[in-house]
Amino acid sequence: MGLVSFTSSITEVYLIAQEKEDLLRKLLDIRFDTEKEASRGTEESDVNSKGKG
Repeated sequence: MGLVSFTSSITEVYLIAQEKEDLLRKLLDIRFDTEKEASRGTEESDVNSKGKG
C-alpha cells in the first residue's frame, strides 16, 4: 500500500512540474515575442532618424 501511495505522489508531483514548465515556456515565448517587437520598433526609429540626418 505504501509503494502505491508513494508512486501516485511522485506522479502527481511530476504532472504539476509539467504544468509549471508549460506555463513558463508560454511566458518566455510571450516575453521573447514582446522583446522582438520592441527591438523591431527601435530599429525602425534608427532607420528613420538616419534618413533624416
